[in-house]
Amino acid sequence: MPEILNPKAKLVAEILFPISPGEKKSFYYQFAKGDTILFNAWTVKGNDISEISIIKWPDIPIVSAYGIRELTNKKIFVEKNSIYLFEFKNSSNWSSKTYKFTLHRVPTIEKYLNFSTDVEWITTYETTYVTKIESILVGIDTVWEDVVNTQRKISAGEFSIIEFGFPQNTAFWAYWIGVGEEAANGLKEMVSKLPEAASLLGISDPVVAFALGLVPQLFSLNKGKDINYEFYTSYFDVFLKGEKIITEYGKRETPKEGKCYLKLNNSYSILTPKLVTVRIVAIKLKYNYQIHQIKIPQIKTIRIPKIPKE
Repeated sequence: MPEILNPKAKLVAEILFPISPGEKKSFYYQFAKGDTILFNAWTVKGNDISEISIIKWPDIPIVSAYGIRELTNKKIFVEKNSIYLFEFKNSSNWSSKTYKFTLHRVPTIEKYLNFSTDVEWITTYETTYVTKIESILVGIDTVWEDVVNTQRKISAGEFSIIEFGFPQNTAFWAYWIGVGEEAANGLKEMVSKLPEAASLLGISDPVVAFALGLVPQLFSLNKGKDINYEFYTSYFDVFLKGEKIITEYGKRETPKEGKCYLKLNNSYSILTPKLVTVRIVAIKLKYNYQIHQIKIPQIKTIRIPKIPKE
């Protein structure tokens, strides 16, 4: 440890510290006007001090040295109250080192004899903005689409299979099955009885109106010719069926993708053919997005040293 001969020198710091490969360590001290700084640094473990810098805050370089074993009795005169940064680096890629330094001040102005070298820190917040592109949902349109709209004449003792699939984005679907001309005409006559809300939405189809909840029920009959039916998937999984129905309707949320089948079965009838009307309507939800540039604030906490007043 270098000897300090000036009896007026006051010890500010004596620090021994390890420093890892690639690491940088910084020490801040403030000094008074008229002070002389006495700085010593040396290697305790390792071949050298990779880099040492003394900077008058914020950015005035005073000393820079590289690859030295020691820096002895470096003197710095302080013209006005200032903060100094003492910075050490270990540039080795694999070896840790240990450094030590001592710091003294020699005051020359009486009112600063007991001047505190501790730095007061001010915390500030810096806000920057990062632009991010996002898709924002601005609305959902309800769209309907005919899936099945057909009439089948099924002979006595026979059956008919209707294959159908659902359009993309199907949310739910409604169906109506009716046997005979009276049932088919009854459904058609519902068009003139739809509520005003349906007209405002441009809906003239009773099955669509039922699917959207604008009418509570569809045309039905209690007497007439009947049929058996089964809805099933491509895996022959029956998910809905009815026996000897004249009219039947309903709404379903599943399934709503893949191939499905409707079997209309008149095999139990010996003599009577059946005319069957089938309506299936899918209700789709169309999501409308707009692309927006959004500025996202990023708040960074910054600590800066407070310059001591004279």
